[in-house]
Amino acid sequence: MLDNLRKYYNTMKHHKIGLYWEFATPAVIVMDIELIKRVQVTDFDYFVDTGLFSEEYLATMGLQLGLSDLRGDMWKTLRRLLSPGFSAPRLKKTTHAQNRISRALVDHLRKQEEQGSIIEIEEDMKKFAMTCIADVAFGIDADCFNDPDNDFTSKGKALTEEWRFLMCFFFPKLMLTLRIPVFNPKSTKHFEKLCHQIVEQRRNSKEERKDILNSMIKAVDESPAITPEMIFKTMIQFFSDGFETFSGVGKIMIFLITAHPEVQQQLWEEVDSVVGDREDVNEEDLGNLTYLDQVMNEFLRMMPVPNTFRHCTKDYVVPGTDFTIPKGTKIIIPIGALHYDEEIWEEPEVFKPERWSPENKGNIPSVAFQPFGFGPRACIGYTLAKMELKIMACHLIKNFRFSPRGEMSMPMKMHPTKFFDVDGGVNVNISSREKSH
Repeated sequence: MLDNLRKYYNTMKHHKIGLYWEFATPAVIVMDIELIKRVQVTDFDYFVDTGLFSEEYLATMGLQLGLSDLRGDMWKTLRRLLSPGFSAPRLKKTTHAQNRISRALVDHLRKQEEQGSIIEIEEDMKKFAMTCIADVAFGIDADCFNDPDNDFTSKGKALTEEWRFLMCFFFPKLMLTLRIPVFNPKSTKHFEKLCHQIVEQRRNSKEERKDILNSMIKAVDESPAITPEMIFKTMIQFFSDGFETFSGVGKIMIFLITAHPEVQQQLWEEVDSVVGDREDVNEEDLGNLTYLDQVMNEFLRMMPVPNTFRHCTKDYVVPGTDFTIPKGTKIIIPIGALHYDEEIWEEPEVFKPERWSPENKGNIPSVAFQPFGFGPRACIGYTLAKMELKIMACHLIKNFRFSPRGEMSMPMKMHPTKFFDVDGGVNVNISSREKSH
């Protein structure tokens, strides 16, 4: 999908927009940076809705992704009510839990190292991601390191299946005809039931919790238009993003650090000087880890989702042209192609954290880098995801040395059929740093 999109974009980008056929349905792909910014920010009122699913599909199948499926004023209301749960001051209160779970990951990796086991970093990332999303978002203690077969993990792994998402992109009409939901129905039922139980417990105990779920419960109380179904579907989307997407991003971060020993060396030096011998990473540290920030931005650039979508809600005259995008048209924002545009990024295939140095980053057009989307419709969990990644990365860098297990070919090749995966897998050896000196 990413290769196809890049070919199209590179051939057509001297045009502001192009016609992009999704089988028999025409969509408009936007290639001009300024116009992309207009669609996502300046003229947002014309493009408030995401365009992944058709109205017909959502009307028949019900909400699939909760908040991100909602349209118009309903989306604005729920987004406004949920935003406080994702504010920086609220998220800072979760650093203690994130440090605790990061330490558990370090202990878990140490045990495997002592036993001489081959470390499957992908599985360990999933255990970390699931323990974290359970604790930070929903206040559930799910120790996935010591109890890897718990319901939470097994149902979480089964929740997202690649073929369902590929059908959204390629065969949306068939999906509607066959009534295929986006998430695995068995897992969805399990999580909905779990969400119901947690909400009931919270309501009965009157205990005030400051997590994301609390913002959701308040949203239902504050706005009669917000239904429990919207909340449960949003929770399931958070499970999916916080588990599948986060663990995919985490393992590619490890892959790229391992493949670039000079980057790993610089990260050790920074973490040692900023965090030192302290066990945990505090809020001040997070602001001082500038090189880690650069590394994170660069690997997020290199493994984007291929695209995001908007739905044109009223006829829109494209500025500087006599072309009108008709109401109801699907708009494609080619994120993956923007992240690899040679006119914006010199040698885009090469992993270069220095692109993001304080001197350079001002030259990058803001809209050209959008791993979590852009504008009012950007991912609501962006700050939480970056914070989790940073704290986890700190603990791993502080304690371990990563080395390749076999060949690590660069430039990195993405997996041909999976999102957020490397072709050939992430094969790394992990050894304790103190032993390596």
